[in-house]
Amino acid sequence: MVFEMITMKEIEIKVSQLAHWFAQIESQIIAFPLIWMFAKAYGVNTEESGPLSQFRSLKEFFTRKIDLKKHRNQPSENHIVSPCDGTLSAFGHVDLSKKQALEIKGSQFSPAQLVGKDFLELIDKSNFFVFYLAPGDYHCFHTPFKNLRWVEKRIIPGRFFSVRPQKGGVSNKLSENERVICQFQTESNDTIIMVLIGAMIVRSIELMDFDPNKPMELGALLGQFNFGSSIVVFSPSNATRGFGDLQVGRVKTFDPIMEVS
Repeated sequence: MVFEMITMKEIEIKVSQLAHWFAQIESQIIAFPLIWMFAKAYGVNTEESGPLSQFRSLKEFFTRKIDLKKHRNQPSENHIVSPCDGTLSAFGHVDLSKKQALEIKGSQFSPAQLVGKDFLELIDKSNFFVFYLAPGDYHCFHTPFKNLRWVEKRIIPGRFFSVRPQKGGVSNKLSENERVICQFQTESNDTIIMVLIGAMIVRSIELMDFDPNKPMELGALLGQFNFGSSIVVFSPSNATRGFGDLQVGRVKTFDPIMEVS
């Protein structure tokens, strides 16, 4: 059994490395038909992306930049905002005293497995939001709150499952995939945790360099995914006004998620 598990993990890594290599091939003969199929399947807005023929590789297409000032509502400093384009697939409240896995629309994951023991106390009594980025979405992610200061990051090795939401709920592989835990501090010394979850492709998460002594403005670019992935945001519940009429569904970068008190 142990031999089979190790073999499967090695296969996952090899497939992921192959996909990473293939996505970087700069050949429009190879890339354009695949990009066209992705764009058609996922309804990519070419007014935002520009002509598909400009992308020399799949990676260029996945990590394309868009003019957020032109194509997005500007973020409200009175809200926690969506850090990305995608689907808000789940949200709720964390209470570690209940000693149970978080229930997300029929699927469960352990907070300890997701963020690791060092960050576990920091997410107690927090609100959580799960965002899924499909392969056709804008793949950059941004700060969800104003004047955040970078504290630290932690890379947790994992496997390379798809994180696409399953029928009836979010993938329960969230706590098994390779992920980066990012810790930020607000002006009022509250903690915001962002869990960046990779999928399918090795080195699928790229982060910007940050100055821990310089606060980042709301909506500042944090990094990018090289393929469809997920983000889980943990925010302090004592600084917000509840979920209100928030619903799961499609969101765009800077859409207001929760009002700040």
